[in-house]
Amino acid sequence: MKKILFGSLKIQAVLMAIVPVSWSADASENKKKKSVDLGNVVITEARNPVANLPASVTIVEGEELERQPIIKGIDILRAIPGVMPVDFNQGAVPNQFVMRGFTGGHGNIAAVFLDGAPLNETTSHADGMADFNMLIPEEIERIEVIKGPFSALYGNYSRAGSINIITKKRVNERVGRFSAGSWNTYRGAVTLGNSDGRASHYYALEMFKTDGYRDNSDMRRGNLSAKWSFDLTSQSSLRAGVRMYTTDFNAPGYLPQSEWDAGNYRKSLFPFDGGKKDRREVNLNYNYALSANDNIGITFFNYNSDLTRFADFGGGQREEYNFVNGNMLKALYSKHGNYFTMEDTLLAGLDILRESGDSTRWCTDKRVRGGDPVRCAATGTAPTVNREFVLNSYAAFAQGEARPIEPLKVTLGARYDMFKGELNRTVGAPTGSFDNSLNMFSPKAGALYTLAPGYDLFGNVGSGFQLPDNFAKFDNPDLKPTRLVSYEIGTRFRPASRIRGSLAWFITDSRDEIVTVVDPVRGPLLVNKGKTRRQGVEAELNAALTEALMVFGAFTWNDPKYKDYITSGNDFSGKRIVGVPRHLFSAGLDYLDARGFGGRLTVRGIGERMLTDDNKNSTGGYTVVDASAYYRWKGYTFDIKASNILDKRYSDALFYFSGGPQYGVSPPFNIMASVKTDF
Repeated sequence: MKKILFGSLKIQAVLMAIVPVSWSADASENKKKKSVDLGNVVITEARNPVANLPASVTIVEGEELERQPIIKGIDILRAIPGVMPVDFNQGAVPNQFVMRGFTGGHGNIAAVFLDGAPLNETTSHADGMADFNMLIPEEIERIEVIKGPFSALYGNYSRAGSINIITKKRVNERVGRFSAGSWNTYRGAVTLGNSDGRASHYYALEMFKTDGYRDNSDMRRGNLSAKWSFDLTSQSSLRAGVRMYTTDFNAPGYLPQSEWDAGNYRKSLFPFDGGKKDRREVNLNYNYALSANDNIGITFFNYNSDLTRFADFGGGQREEYNFVNGNMLKALYSKHGNYFTMEDTLLAGLDILRESGDSTRWCTDKRVRGGDPVRCAATGTAPTVNREFVLNSYAAFAQGEARPIEPLKVTLGARYDMFKGELNRTVGAPTGSFDNSLNMFSPKAGALYTLAPGYDLFGNVGSGFQLPDNFAKFDNPDLKPTRLVSYEIGTRFRPASRIRGSLAWFITDSRDEIVTVVDPVRGPLLVNKGKTRRQGVEAELNAALTEALMVFGAFTWNDPKYKDYITSGNDFSGKRIVGVPRHLFSAGLDYLDARGFGGRLTVRGIGERMLTDDNKNSTGGYTVVDASAYYRWKGYTFDIKASNILDKRYSDALFYFSGGPQYGVSPPFNIMASVKTDF
């Protein structure tokens, strides 16, 4: 069923998730007055419809990423307070992360977008998988994170929030960077941009290779993106873009407790694991300004993704192939003015997304199908699983803001999502389908009150959902989506021009969690009976001690628990949810003087995590220190970035299967040196 369908129209919600003012990024008075280029339409930040969203929002600027030790795409999330990247260290296998008490397979806990187009892939290697490996850090203008399911602009996968990555478009630059580091790691990147009157273009290229720290962990990847913008008239603009990503990798597998205790950190028990992936995208956006205060945009977006993975989790190797093709059409209308109150903003839109693909597995040995005559005797070289699917998603949403009095801004939103799908099995159980039976209405409400200049209080409540995971949505039409309701109250403050901070408390309750019950006649069944509560506190503080020196810190306390969770006869009610650390913290110093000398020192810590639902198996926390130094001189930047400078032995990825803990083994001390130049 490997069809390559044209397109996916995705409206460039340049408004869709733009949150230009953040208390986790520099929000100086000058920044508040700068303009955001929306192609032909220019909207000042003060008028942007989500400029002061009553929720926890973090914005990381591209300049900030320059000072981070970024080797893999997932590393960009280390700059976001309250988010823990979980690097599997399995080559280019897409990684996962922890956010707002959620953790899941391969980044499927948040709606992740790149220039308004979804990175989440449905019903593939993991339902909602988001692959950060296809990012080029030099291309990123900023990253915008909205925590919690508050924004009506996002539906599926947004239970922990949304991550919108915006890349450079209308800029003039010619930049090259070459890097070299530990374990024969090399990276080259070039960005070329030109904006001249009514037309502009931007290109970015990245090449990367490494032998990896562990045996059988070498990887190669390449990324290419190209974007073109045209002002058609004084009121309309057209933007087009293409993106290609390819990788070929080996994977060392997970390390059992016995090997970890013996100090065999570099050892690979599975020397034939690995895989390859290709993903291609096309994006076309049209914007039309109806007036100075009204804008409509239409976007078409298409992606297709091929992933092959060979993996042995202790019971023998298998080959897994997943192909997904997505086509999205989005229309967005925005309006701003003083119609009913002192300030009013409306966003309204429609989404149509069609994703289709197939998933196939084979029994393999040393990457040879049917290569183990004993274990593969039942199937030989034939597939053990083959599933072809189509998932159609339809959504309508609206979000409005009103300022009835000067200190108060009220935000109301709602979203309606409807899903329809079909599944065809050529190997295994019979086909399955659902017809508009999975539909969700998600209202949102929030308010922000300015007590005094520099002191805001905010609160919000938002509902969300999670579809039955992967093929379960097709197998059992009686399953309902899991429902979520999230509450948050907080404050953000700037008592002085050089000091800013925030504090927030959140609760997310879920019901209709899918659990397994044992029917005396039919055996194990999936049903909607579980309940959970995720709550916590997030705090952040940044202070500029001098013009050149800044200190920063963030702390998150998590308390995620099962409330009513009985599955397969086991009662886990009151137990902590697996994989979520009790706390996260980061702190550090950032220095940059007028002569071009700079550096950064960061300490990040992870608390205890539960490995099993009964909480009988857990792992302690760890602390890691990273550092960087750089010098800017006459168009050149020389830098050296050192990760894990205390040579801590730890593992971001730690799971419990095959009878015990399994470690992803994070790298020890390593360095990466680079030179960047404008040419």
